[in-house]
Parts: sequence; structure tokens; C-alpha cells
Amino acid sequence: MIGLFGSIVTMLRVYLGAAVLLLILPWIAWPGSLEDGRLKAFWRTLLIGVAFWIAVGYLLSALGFFEPITLFLSAVVGVVGARGYRRRLRNSAVTTAPTEQRAMDVGILDRNVGELWRTVIVPAGKQLRRWAGAQCSRPLRDPYTVGTLAVLAASFGLRAWGPLHQVAPGSSDGYVHLLWTKEFMLDHPFYGGVYPEGMHAIAAAIATIFFINPLSVLRFIGPMDGLLMVLGVYTLTRETSGNRLAAITALAIFGLSTNSPLPEQAWRQMNDLPQEASAAFFGYGVALAWEYLRTGRDVALWLYGLCTTVELWIHPYSPAFATVVVGALVVGRWAVHGWRDVVGWRVIAGTTVAGIIGLLPLAIGLALGVPFFHSGLSFVLQSVSGTSKTVSHPLSALITSPLYVQLGAALGLAICVLSVWSVPAKRQDRLGLGLALMAIWLLYMAHSLGLPSLADAYRVGEFYSMLLCAVGVTLVFLGPWGKPSHVGASVAVAGLLVVPGMVRWPPAPPVPAHYEPLDSGKVYLKIERTLTPDTWTIISPVQQYSEVLGKGYHAELSTFLKQYPLSEAADSSFSLPKAMKTPEVFIWVQTHPIPGADVLEQKSIAVWSQAYAQAHPGTMTVYFRNSGFVVYEVKA
Repeated sequence: MIGLFGSIVTMLRVYLGAAVLLLILPWIAWPGSLEDGRLKAFWRTLLIGVAFWIAVGYLLSALGFFEPITLFLSAVVGVVGARGYRRRLRNSAVTTAPTEQRAMDVGILDRNVGELWRTVIVPAGKQLRRWAGAQCSRPLRDPYTVGTLAVLAASFGLRAWGPLHQVAPGSSDGYVHLLWTKEFMLDHPFYGGVYPEGMHAIAAAIATIFFINPLSVLRFIGPMDGLLMVLGVYTLTRETSGNRLAAITALAIFGLSTNSPLPEQAWRQMNDLPQEASAAFFGYGVALAWEYLRTGRDVALWLYGLCTTVELWIHPYSPAFATVVVGALVVGRWAVHGWRDVVGWRVIAGTTVAGIIGLLPLAIGLALGVPFFHSGLSFVLQSVSGTSKTVSHPLSALITSPLYVQLGAALGLAICVLSVWSVPAKRQDRLGLGLALMAIWLLYMAHSLGLPSLADAYRVGEFYSMLLCAVGVTLVFLGPWGKPSHVGASVAVAGLLVVPGMVRWPPAPPVPAHYEPLDSGKVYLKIERTLTPDTWTIISPVQQYSEVLGKGYHAELSTFLKQYPLSEAADSSFSLPKAMKTPEVFIWVQTHPIPGADVLEQKSIAVWSQAYAQAHPGTMTVYFRNSGFVVYEVKA
């Protein structure tokens, strides 16, 4: 059976595969400058890697060529093509340089496929070793780095604790996404209807290239996405405040608030859910828009557009809320510079183009005759039509709402008012942040106020929490008038913001839900690893279907009991392996049914198994047993 050590090894395999595909290969293909800092270099590389593998995944799955060899060739073509294009750009940039310098640069960059190892892999390895050595020594000299890494590690530990101890998905949607990932690997995109499958493409690529069970990949994608959400809050706060201590404070508040009343839905951040996979880029995308509005750097606008596209390829909610926030920032800039300001219109144009590109896979799916995933628009349509509304008076809704809701409203309003007295250079920043927080607050309270809702409040709560942490801490550290606070005062404020909350609501790992016995997933993985594919069948409730798909066969319990009644089990001439057409059959029996299980079905399969064992002595053995769960193995 798989213990904690085995789970840790599996987690490291998944993250090593993700690092190779999403960080190392993109860095080799397009090594970026570290002049803007390692944090921005990390996000830029990750964004390029995710965009590449989602695009490649969609293409290969749609064409029916989603195989290890085609994915490997795609990686090689991508790396060589990107480096060749970059070489041409660099060569064209040095044509006006002195002859000696031009000859030296061309000699360095004149690389071909045959020299790939010597000119690409080896230098990249040396650069990686130098970078790793610098990172290992830097925390000893920089307390901010130590604090950041410590909080990130704690935040990841809280989100990874559940998946490390539970193999099966920790949410009901997890079984659906496991099924869709496997169908994506089997060249069936949009298996359940038109729905963004960016997360499934990434998981499928990792599973296929590194030969890891998709269940294990999705099991640990959740904590990885949750950590990126936490890092996104840090990135956004650091960009808006320019203060590393402020960023660490926001990081601690959001990352460690897994047990607080803040509506960040920490339990979702440890599960394989597309909304969280897309929200991993929420903070970074808003930070890019903020950077462009303040500096006008074209690279920030390009990256913001790519970030919006990638978010749409994964899930629509994150780019929708990010667009609301960025729109508020643009309005804040227009309030100072006028609506004819070109920078604001460029952001709107970039968002529009990125949105069109992000929706292309869905449009292609619809053009091929695939219907929308039926649940995708149901909430929004009901909301807009006005059904299922609980309308409250705005003042009454605010008074009766939790403290964090009142705080968000007061903080957003205060920022808008105080922006009038801000330092002129900071005025548009303060106003934009205030408007952004008020906009997300309205979306979070929409249902209570009788307004059309884009999503359930618990979904909006994640984005509201992220923005509340970033904006609130930014205001506190910069002061309401845009002047940086004293260092000593900042340290004191950071302690007052973090410590009382940690004492009042101590961080605790979210408890994953389970829809099958806790050891069920471990038993499945043992069967899958030790037996030949397609030689075994599992008889169990529907949860195991997505786990078994592509490895063995599954018989749904209720259908099985109807097709083979108790009289069949008691008939000595009846052979279960022959009926299932596999030499081995495993029967899942819950001796103490878990909450939500069909108790009558579980009692029926227990009686059926006993009857079969009595009528067929020597053919049935106990494969696994604990206090509430037993698996019987039946051989021909």
C-alpha cells in the first residue's frame, strides 16, 4: 500500500515533471533577462510554458496524435524554433554594430540542431547551477527572502497536507476532471461538452510524457495552483506597494488564512479545479496591467494579454474578474488623465484581443457541433433572468454581513475619498485600487443586493479575498496619501495585521471531502501498478469509473446488482470472471458505508459476495480489509 513516503515521492515526480515542462524547457527556449527580478522572470517563464503546452495539447488531442513521441517532438520543435527566432532577432539587432562586435555576437548565436547539446543544454545547465548557488546563499543575507520562503512553504504545506494523505479526489468535481483528462489523453477533447480544458491539457502532458498516473498528477496539481494563487497575492502587493514587507504581510494573511472567516475557500486550493488553476494567474495578470498603466512598458502589455488568454483557456471566472479589476484601474487613470488617454485604451484593446484568442478553442468546439457543457451557463442565466433572488436593502445587507465584507466596503470607499488628497503621482493608483475593490465587493454582494451575479458568492470570495489582502496591505504600508511609511512603523503594522489573526484563527490544513473509502484510491493504484492493463474489472460505485478508465474495466454497482441478482451468485455454474470477461475481478464492499453512500446497495453487494464465496469455494480471497472497507478478489 502507498504510505506517506510513497505519496511524497509521487508528489516530487509530478512537480519535477511540471518544472521541466513549464519552467526549464521554456527558459531554454526563451531565456529572459533577470534585470526585472527573479520573481518576474519566474512568472514570465511559467506563463510561456503553460501557454505552449495548452496550445500543443489542444492541437494534438484534436488531431488524434496525443502521444509521448508527438509531445516530445513538439517540445524539441518549440525549443529549436524559439531559439532560432530569437537568434534572428538578435542578429538583426546587431547589424549596425561594429564589425568586431557583430562577428563575436553572430559566432555566439550561430547555433544549429546538431550543436544543441553543446550550445544550449550545457550552457543552460551551468546557468542553472550558478542560479541555484546564488539562491542558496542569498537567504542567509536577505531576511525578506527568508520570510517569503518560510511563509510560502507553510502555505504550501497547509494545502498539500490533504492530498498527501488522501489519494482519491477531494471534491466531487475532481472525478469529472479526472475523466476529462483521461479522455483528453485518448484524443477526445470536449468530452463532456464545450468547456475550457487548459488544466486538463497540462495534466495530460505531464502524465503522458513522464508516465505518471493522471490521478496522481491531478492529485497534486491542486496544491501547486493554490501556492501560485498565494504567490500571485505577493506579486500584486509588491507591484502596487513597492514594499517587500507589505508583500510578505499580504502573503501571510492570504496564505495562512485557511481557518479564518476570510472567504478564500482554502479547501478548493488543494483540489484539481480549473477555477483555481486559472486563478493562479489572477494576481500576476492584474500586476502586469498595473505595471503597464504606470510605466507604459510594451512588454507588460504583451504579457498581460497572454496572461488573459491563458486564464480563458483554463477557466472563464478568473479573467472575468481580472477584467473588472483592470477596468477599474483604467477608470482611475482616466479620472486623472482624461478618457482620451491612449494607455488606458491600449489596455482595453489588449484585453479584447486576448479575450478573442482565449475563446477560440471554445468557438472551434462549437463549430464542430459539440454543445456547451450544460452546467457552464446555468448559474449566470438564472442570475440574469432574475430567478432565485434573495433581495435585501443595501444598508441592511451591509450591516448583517461578516466583518470582512464591511471592511472591504469601508476600505474601498476610503481609498476613493482619500485619493483626492493623495500625492498627485499616486492619485490615479489610489483611486484605481479603491474602484477595483468596490467593484469586486459589489460582485461578491450581488446576490444579496438583487444584482445580476457572474458566479456564486463562494467563488467570487476567492478573488475578493486576494484583492482585499493586496489592496488593504498596500494602503496601510503606503499611507492614505501615497507616502511610504517609516520602516519601524511598517514592521509594527505587519505584526499587528498578521499575529492577532494567526492567534484568533490558527492555520489548519483544510479537510478534503471523500466520496469513497479513504483507502480506496490506494487499493486502485496497487491494482493498476501490479496487474496487466485490461485484465481486471472493478465492481464498485460510479466514483471508480474515472480512475479505472484506460487501465482496466469498471462495472457500476447498481447496474451490476440488477444484471446479476443474488440467485446468480449462489449458482455454482456462474463464473464472475467469465461474466466480466477478465481473468480477475475486484469487488468493493463498504462494511461501514461512508456518508452519502447507498446503504442498501452496500448491504446487497456484501450479501452477494458472501453467497458467491460459499458457492465457489477457493475462488474468492480478501485483497484488502480495514475496519470499514473490504476488497474481494475473484479469479477464474
